[in-house]
Amino acid sequence: MTARRIIIHAGFHKTGTTTIQNFLRHNGKLIYPHSAMLLPGKLRSAAAAMALRYSSTGRAVYAMSFGEELREMMSKISVGKRSVLISDENLIGRMPGRDGQLGYPKITDLILCLRDAVLDSFGPDLDIHYVFTTRDRDAWLQSLYQHNVTRGRLTQNYDEFDATLRPYADLAPLVEGLKEHLGAQNVHAFDLADLAKMPFGPASPIVDLLSLPAKKGAQLQPVPSANISVTDDILMRCLELNRTTLDDKDINDQKVAMLVAFRRKLNNAH
Repeated sequence: MTARRIIIHAGFHKTGTTTIQNFLRHNGKLIYPHSAMLLPGKLRSAAAAMALRYSSTGRAVYAMSFGEELREMMSKISVGKRSVLISDENLIGRMPGRDGQLGYPKITDLILCLRDAVLDSFGPDLDIHYVFTTRDRDAWLQSLYQHNVTRGRLTQNYDEFDATLRPYADLAPLVEGLKEHLGAQNVHAFDLADLAKMPFGPASPIVDLLSLPAKKGAQLQPVPSANISVTDDILMRCLELNRTTLDDKDINDQKVAMLVAFRRKLNNAH
């Protein structure tokens, strides 16, 4: 009997993860008959929320709740003979730079907890693959900075942010550490720049692991990149808002208006 394949895509933040999840949703009708999927829409309010709390506080109660929420969610999946695909970058903790988060201090604990929940839920005879998308250090830091300024209340200028986060911005050691715990053959890392050249962009490695029938694979449709860099002017205006005494709602409303107008202008230009 062939072991059930489990694909876990858990990061890293700002490495094409939203584009991957958009691809999976867009092609869901082709994928669902062959693989059950757990995506952020189901994970964020429960298991992933506990992962964020654990990464921020280190309190064991949140790690326990993380495992419990995962088992509860997996118990409700009607799997049959299908594989299982889990995708959510928040499963490895809070995005670096958000609310003072430095790196991924609890990534090993969280991934091992996720592995144990999968084994408990689907049995020991599994073919588990862990997929991580990575990025050049400078490009990653710049993307993190833009996200934390436009979506959060970060007040540092880029040089300050870079000096704070650069010691934590090499993703390769994190991947190597996971290989030691999970087996080198089970952990796959792909650079975002290389994946941009592939037929389905950052989702290409997951498509390969899904092993869909050829007829279904030929019908898959790529999706555009989910996150587009804003102009320096918009970034600076968001930073200035973060430095005011306005409440979060007022700041967020102004940012949303700016970003919506920017995207509309960008779409009209194309």
